[in-house]
Amino acid sequence: MPLHVKYFTSDSVAQQASDYTATYGKLSFAAGETSKTITIPIVDDGYQESSEAFKINLKSADVGVLGAQNTATVTITDNDAAGSKANEGVQAATNPIDATPFFVGQQFYDFLNRVPTLAEVTNSATPITQCGSDQTCIRTQRINVSNTFFNDPAFQGNGYFVYRLYKTLLGRQPNYAEFVLDRSTLIGSADLETSKANLVNAFIVRAILMDPSLNNLTAEQFVDKLNTNVGGVVTSTQRTALVNALHGKYGTLASTLRSVADNQTLVANESNAANVLMLYFGYLRHDADSLYASRLQMLNQGGTLLSLVDAFVNSTEYRARFGAQAAPSPTIQFNSASYSAGEGAGSTTVTVTRSGETSSAATVRYATSDGTAKEGKDYTAAYGVLSLATGETSKTFTVLIIDNGYVAGTRTVNLTLSNPTGATLSAQSTAALNITENDTLTTNPVDQARFFVQQHYYDFLGRYPDQGGWDFWTNEIASCGTNQSCIDLKRINVSAAYFLSIEFQQTGYLVERIYKTAYGNGSGASTFGGTHQFAVPIVRFNEFLPDTQQIGSGVVVGATGWETVLENNKQAFTNDCVQRSRFTTAFPTTMSPAQFVDKLNTNAGNVLLSSERAAAIALFGSATDTSNTSARAQALRQVSENATLNSQEFNRALVLMQFFGYLRRDPNSGQDTDYTGFDFWLTKLNQFNGNFVNAEMVKAFITSTEYRQRFGAN
Repeated sequence: MPLHVKYFTSDSVAQQASDYTATYGKLSFAAGETSKTITIPIVDDGYQESSEAFKINLKSADVGVLGAQNTATVTITDNDAAGSKANEGVQAATNPIDATPFFVGQQFYDFLNRVPTLAEVTNSATPITQCGSDQTCIRTQRINVSNTFFNDPAFQGNGYFVYRLYKTLLGRQPNYAEFVLDRSTLIGSADLETSKANLVNAFIVRAILMDPSLNNLTAEQFVDKLNTNVGGVVTSTQRTALVNALHGKYGTLASTLRSVADNQTLVANESNAANVLMLYFGYLRHDADSLYASRLQMLNQGGTLLSLVDAFVNSTEYRARFGAQAAPSPTIQFNSASYSAGEGAGSTTVTVTRSGETSSAATVRYATSDGTAKEGKDYTAAYGVLSLATGETSKTFTVLIIDNGYVAGTRTVNLTLSNPTGATLSAQSTAALNITENDTLTTNPVDQARFFVQQHYYDFLGRYPDQGGWDFWTNEIASCGTNQSCIDLKRINVSAAYFLSIEFQQTGYLVERIYKTAYGNGSGASTFGGTHQFAVPIVRFNEFLPDTQQIGSGVVVGATGWETVLENNKQAFTNDCVQRSRFTTAFPTTMSPAQFVDKLNTNAGNVLLSSERAAAIALFGSATDTSNTSARAQALRQVSENATLNSQEFNRALVLMQFFGYLRRDPNSGQDTDYTGFDFWLTKLNQFNGNFVNAEMVKAFITSTEYRQRFGAN
């Protein structure tokens, strides 16, 4: 009769993953056979060390078959050249994981648990070696090659099956040791289905030995327990069939477990969680750590598995398995020192890259500034924060280009990165955008309906036009034909529509109200009707522009999911706002909730009803101070979005946006030395009860010489 014996390796001085690959399995001796062999992959690491040993152990699978010599020692002799010292642990000059053959061979060890042939290494290495010395290509192809091994059925398929068994029967994930041991029974199996059936049977027995009460459950209780463990994926019809099978004795505990573990809803639901866990098992050879949750969240929110593979393969921890040379510290930079865009392109994309360690998230701010190109005339200022999730190595942002009517040659825009978190800036943290000329004759494109509409997207919404909106508003003006009075009125109404749009009201106008709520009014001098001081909006153009872009980032009203994007942006912005030094100085955390809310309300013009005031104070719960950042942000937002404030501030904001949107400046800058112009138009708009057409305000700004000369000389 055949005889079976199990084998497994265990650490001594040598450590699994760093010095050798943990190996488990079962040897089956047929009648007459007297010997079998075991292959254990050895890791040729980059450390200079003394000889190290690990153990290979035998464990009887059949009663009474082991002899006295059931353990043995395997000694690994070092082959690394000495460094400056000849002591154990001295680092070799390089990390062998950077060598392509070693890297590929290690993928076979880690994911397929076997030693590859030379031909297999050569074939798998080809995409990497074809990159030559192109480091970007090499990194990309190493990730792709490694991802292929991770997704190999011998690791991914069998490993995920083991994962689901633990989830289904025990309601938890396997730990690393359990995963390696149980998966080893499936590796290289000539009859995988039989091996899976044997594993399920053994798994049931082990579980009952640990928890005998499992054997006393009724059919209904057993099925319901499994279903609870997997989040209720078993339908009522499936439950009935499983229970009936157990009652009818043609179903077993093992077959029931297998049916639930292979449930396709469970397979889909647990895919991300299993993938992240198996990244730890495959690359780092240990249980998940504190970063597991954030990495899983990244996948659940649409991140790619390939990005996570990148993060693990290029992590210091993975590299430290093979040599002391850590992954380079993360740096963020532009991918080029200069970019070029034609004036007629409308927009251009700038790429920011992250190199080195990518195992955690990072952020960086970007901004444009005038070189020889002028904001509002040659381009629209771009500000924002790029967030790189775990494993992400690049992000992009857009700079809007204005196709003006000047013949001015190539002009440059300065691009700057600043305030990184989770990384440092490299030397290439500045770059230049060159806008190349496309005009030969000086004309003013603002008279063209399509350009006029496009520029309103730039000036008020800070984005490139969506095609539907662009066509609609252009046609509003073009429908007048050659009727100039019709064209003039349509241009006024189209222009005002951008201020009145949901998109601007929920972004730019909200920013104006947030500043008023946080900091009250400014004071401006005017000579209109006699020299005097009066209350003016406190937000300045250089504050308004980046903050509006932050709230409006990615928002296109009418596009799928725009409400969610806007809500997330509002939450992020107000959380950021209340942590700025200007705000914390004005509202120290030692203020009581009532003091905090009352000051916001006073700044906003006492707009809160008593019930609204109480609701804002209640955000802080029973706290006696206002150190809760989230509550501070929510209170600021509640007051800023108050309907009474929205109504009371409307005319002031409308006049302010004539200066910000059309003239790209503050009301008391440029050709205006004080707020007289602002005072004049606010008074007139109020006289006409907010009717901007009758007040002729919008008309005055869009036909002004200052506005027109942004785009052409006439």
